[in-house]
Parts: sequence; C-alpha cells; structure tokens
Amino acid sequence: MLKASGNSLRFGLAAVALAATLGGCATGKTWSYDEKAEVNRGSQQHKMIVAQPGPGVYSNKDMSDYVAAVGGKLAAVSGRPGLKWQFTVLDSPRPDAFATRGGYVYITRGMLALLRSENDLAAVLAHEIAHVSTRDALRAETHGNILGLGTLAAAVAYAPAALLVPQLALAPAGASMAAFSRRDELKADEHGAEYLRRAGYQPESMSAVMDIVASIEAYDREHSRSPRNGWHRVFASHPSPDKRQAKLGDTGFSTHATGDPEFLARLDGLEFGSGKRTGIPSDSRRYFAQWNLMLEVPDDWTASANPEKLWLFRKDGKARMSLERTGTGTTGDLCEALAPFAKDASLTELQRASDSGVQSCTGFARHSTRTIFRKHEAVWRIGIVARDDDPGARYVYRGFRAKSAENDSIFLSIARSAETLKEGEEPPKPTVLRIRRVQEGDSFATLAKSARGIPNAEAALRLLNQRYPSGELEVGQLVKVIE
Repeated sequence: MLKASGNSLRFGLAAVALAATLGGCATGKTWSYDEKAEVNRGSQQHKMIVAQPGPGVYSNKDMSDYVAAVGGKLAAVSGRPGLKWQFTVLDSPRPDAFATRGGYVYITRGMLALLRSENDLAAVLAHEIAHVSTRDALRAETHGNILGLGTLAAAVAYAPAALLVPQLALAPAGASMAAFSRRDELKADEHGAEYLRRAGYQPESMSAVMDIVASIEAYDREHSRSPRNGWHRVFASHPSPDKRQAKLGDTGFSTHATGDPEFLARLDGLEFGSGKRTGIPSDSRRYFAQWNLMLEVPDDWTASANPEKLWLFRKDGKARMSLERTGTGTTGDLCEALAPFAKDASLTELQRASDSGVQSCTGFARHSTRTIFRKHEAVWRIGIVARDDDPGARYVYRGFRAKSAENDSIFLSIARSAETLKEGEEPPKPTVLRIRRVQEGDSFATLAKSARGIPNAEAALRLLNQRYPSGELEVGQLVKVIE
C-alpha cells in the first residue's frame, strides 16, 4: 500500500487481512495457510466491494481493459503468477489503490487522474500486487497489528478527508483490519520495483510515484477541511515518501516527471470530482442520473447512488441516511404509506408537516432485541416526503445515528429537497479531465476558471500536473485541465 506518513493523507488502501482461520489459528511465529480459502474469501469480498453503498465500478470499458492489461503484465511476473488476478477501476474521486486477498486489485478514477504515464500506473499496481504476493496482511495479523472497524461501507464512505481516504484495509462487515508495518511497506516498494523491471517498465517509477504521494501530503496539509481522527494516528509510524524514496535510491533508482502523451490521451474525458454515482454538482445541488433526481447535499456530506437506494454519509462518520422511492403512482395518507417501510420495527412519535409545497410524515423506528445478558434497542429516524408539484413521486428516508437534533433536521432537509428533473430540462454534465497544449497566456490561475464546482481549483490543477505547491506551465506542454 502506497501512502503518505503521519497525520497526512494517504493513498493506497492496504490488502485486506487474511484471517488466521483461513488455514488454522496463528500461534507464535508460525501459521498455516490455505490458498483456496484465500481466493474464495477474496471473491466474497469483491462482491461486497462492488455492491456496497460505496464507489461502485467505473463504467468505462476502455479504461478498465487498459488497467487490466497493465496489471496482467505485472501479475504474470509477480511472486504468485498462478492466481486468477482481477483488476477493477472504482468510480471514486478519491485517489486510492488497494488489494484484497486472492488477487483482487483496485484503483480509483481519482488515482488515475493524478498519474502521468503508464509507468506510474504500473508502479501503483505493482505495489499492491506485491502485498498480495508476499502475504503481508497475514503477517500483520499474526503480529497483532489489528485495527477494528465496522463495515466496508464505513471504510468507503466515512473518509475523513476532502480528497483522499486514510491508509486502511477494507474488510467485510464485522471483520478486523491489519495495519502494515514499516518493513512491509518498504518491501512492497522493492518487490514492486522488481516486478516493474521484469515486465519491461522503468523500476525507478516506484520512486517517482513517491513524488505524487509527497504532493498529496502537501496538498492535504494546506487544504483539507475534514477533521482528523484515530485512523491517521494508527499509521503515524509508517515511512514517509522521502524515506521510501531514499530506500529505493539506495538501489540506484531515481525519480522522473515526464508525461506520456499516449497515457494522457487515455485520461481525456475521465470524470473528475463528483460523478454520476456521487452526484453531478449543479449550483448548490447534485444531480443523480440513475434517478433523474436533483438533491441538496450538504458540503460535509458525501453521496453514492445505486439503482435501489441513494446513500448519504457525513464525512466525519457521525451519521448516515438512505433514500428510496416508494414506487410510482402511490397515493393516500403519508403516515399510512410509511408504516410498511418500518417492517418489524415499531413507529413512534409520528409527525405530519406541510411546508413550501412539500408534505412529510416523520417518526422514529424502534426495534428491540434481547440476549441473556441485556436488552438492546436500535432506534433510527424514518420519514416519507412528497412534493405537491409531483404527487406521484414519494421518497422514504432512514436516518441512522438520529439521536442528534442536528442530524435529525439534516435528514429531513435532504429528503425534502428531492426533486425529479422535469421533462425538457437539460441534465447537468459531469466535470471531466481534458488534455490540451499550453498556449500563450495560460496559467494555473486562468485555467482554474473553467473548473466548475471544484474547490481550490488552482491548487487541484497544480496537484494534477505535478506542480504543487508552486511552478508554472510551459508553452506547448501537455496539461490536464478540468472542464
């Protein structure tokens, strides 16, 4: 897993911890191992990753095929060429790359946007392949470097940073996570560099990618608006990009910063920032194409849509909510229509309201369970809204961690803002990367004016073009712009 150090942002989520129960419990310095079980668990985790209310798979077949081809070349010369490796591009604006057990490797479109050549891409994939090939995660678990976390959805959605997520391993619901050691990270760099050499790529690319990590780290220190939490402190002892470059430098590696025109051409048209799944920005609202829906999403929340539900998460992890349609053409009393959505929970404190052409019925859903030790009651906010100007469209929301009055009002406010795009209205288009030549008079400041909906646009352009925090453009060079 590639990463920045200390309290800075990291990219590259770690390979998921191989459970000791795969082949027997780990004891002392020895452990048993079952490759078939590893592959089976990896397949299960892959299904969860693409199905969870997180980023989902990026729907660009050409890019997916290209990433798979590069990854396949590296996997073939790795320490485990016999695995059935699978490479997936995730539809997330956050620059991440990670691998799960069994040969499943993931990279986000946000990570692709920061790269400058096929050598860079190969370096990122080679590092993740190395973690799987050397079974670092199982060693981390054996040595007790375990970090508890809730669900996969939480790992994806509760990212505590505006642009990146911290260096964490994804795991299925209820599973543990392994924090890799400094030694594992350095070894993955070295093994990855060797895979690059064997596959015909420049081995110094592993060191060159550390330039990108260092830029991300600097960007985060200056522009991240999200609160820190314990996730970052867990990895405070991991090696910094400088130290990792120095280690690679001991073997004669050096950095390079040239852009590959053929690779950059592949990035032309790549969605940047919030996309179709996370909502296309449109003034203060976001447009979700799958639902043909405009929705107010607060700045400190993220969103992710699938065909069944639209999920929203507070970036600090303190609340989440889901939104779903009741079905077209539904009529009748709102509170009566809400009852079936509570299922086996009881509805309490129902309240009807009508304001600014929006009707609502809200309440609390309560579900009690009892064990031999204690009684547990789960409580969540539930509600249904309908617009007077679109009576056939009703939306049910469920708000979790709803005990906070602040969260409760946000849940209802988001749900009330749901509005179907009217016939004939032009839907917003996603922001994309474009590759073009620098012309006389171009600067990052002038190019930033076309980067609609992108916070800190000039700084983001510098980061994309490896000119952060300073440095200017040269006439005639290729540049990534945001349009």
